[in-house]
Amino acid sequence: MKISDEMRNAVKRSGLLPYGGAVVLGLSGGADSCCLLDILSGLQGAADFQLLAVHLNHGIRGAAAEEDAQHCREICAAMDVRFSLLDADVPGYAKSAGLTVEEAGRLARYEAFSQEARELSARSGVPAARVKIAVAHNLNDRAETVLMRLIRGTGPDGLASIGARRADMGGFEIIRPLLSFSREEIEAYCQEKNLTYCTDETNEEDTYLRNRIRMELLPLLKERYNENIVEGLARYAGAAAQDRAYFEDIVTQVIADKVHIERDPEGLAVRARMPLPQFEALDAAIKPRLIRALFFALGLTQDIAAVHVEGALKIAAGGTGGKVAQFPRGYEVRIRQGQIEFLRG
Repeated sequence: MKISDEMRNAVKRSGLLPYGGAVVLGLSGGADSCCLLDILSGLQGAADFQLLAVHLNHGIRGAAAEEDAQHCREICAAMDVRFSLLDADVPGYAKSAGLTVEEAGRLARYEAFSQEARELSARSGVPAARVKIAVAHNLNDRAETVLMRLIRGTGPDGLASIGARRADMGGFEIIRPLLSFSREEIEAYCQEKNLTYCTDETNEEDTYLRNRIRMELLPLLKERYNENIVEGLARYAGAAAQDRAYFEDIVTQVIADKVHIERDPEGLAVRARMPLPQFEALDAAIKPRLIRALFFALGLTQDIAAVHVEGALKIAAGGTGGKVAQFPRGYEVRIRQGQIEFLRG
């Protein structure tokens, strides 16, 4: 069987596609996203979903970025797929928010995709639950993420890396239909289908940790320790994801039974609180996961380090009112009147 037929059939059978719904595809112009664009455009009729490709110009690469945007526009026109081009000042955003350019770019992309998903839902009448955001992460990305998080000292849940689906803060589900395919298989697909794609020169810069892992660490591990290291790391991530899902179910039930979440007039969660004795009675494996889950509900989805969680656990164990643990971007944990409170920044 041709690699293109194999990948197309796998995506069709994956259960990720919203039959009768809509898909917003993040289209960078690289091999991964062009491959996914070709697959999804070919499945539109059979799965009966609307497809919109979205390209974000990050405001970083000047004329090269303009060329990528034009290529995305042209390939969408050739496939008769609707195309949307958005612009963002990622360097400015990174500076104002105190983020790396890499992290700011990631947040800007997902906000752009969510924005387009909201507008598509309103314009087409497709319920938000039937609108998916598709991104083209692959098996290598999953393996690289495991190593990157391990180097940074992540906990067990972080080693689950990236999954085939997850909830987005914008209210839409993110799907990754190519996650089980390697970068080599994706490039072979593009060659087989004569798909042209862009190459981002920043992917070769050694200033980014992920780039160094891809260009230096993984090849070393593959050559000297395990030639199947990418597949092995991906399997480990899958096992860790199963464990994470188990604990997430427990945390979800704890929040439903014991946590009171306060919202502003627009429905935005601004504070979560629960009786301190009930928090302290939780298993040690649940407490840090509950802390992260509540901050996720409050809007803090990144940059929570182990030291922040340990600070919250320490003041909770002390049980003294008025104690505060600081989290990134102004978020806080407080002990007050026998309650542990989680406050939005």
